[in-house]
Amino acid sequence: MNKFTRFETFISDLAAGVHDLATGELRLALTNMRPDEGRVLADITEIGYQQCSDRGLSSTLVRKGSGIRLSLDDPTPTASGVVGPFRYFVVYNASAANKEMIGWSDYGRSVTLEKDDRITVKFDQAKGVLEIS
Repeated sequence: MNKFTRFETFISDLAAGVHDLATGELRLALTNMRPDEGRVLADITEIGYQQCSDRGLSSTLVRKGSGIRLSLDDPTPTASGVVGPFRYFVVYNASAANKEMIGWSDYGRSVTLEKDDRITVKFDQAKGVLEIS
């Protein structure tokens, strides 16, 4: 999977109080549409999740000097039926009023999960998904 790419609007949304990274509920959206021009979840076409396990993300905020680092655990969505196709993993703030997006990663190809298939989304644990200083 490619690197995590932060949405251009994320920093201004953070400064405006849209995101509370300490208490917000971060979630994973799966899409086959390149999400780089979006701002809110409604700007992308998500795949159906009726047959996919929970997509909640566990996050950790760590102070680094005068800044902060956001790290995410590696989720492993599991299919109970056909899920997909999808190529992109999008992190968004489910607690924000408009479900503003934070960033995305490209899996490199479209994939469809069959019953009991799993896919692990790998985030950089050493560097975190983003640093703000």
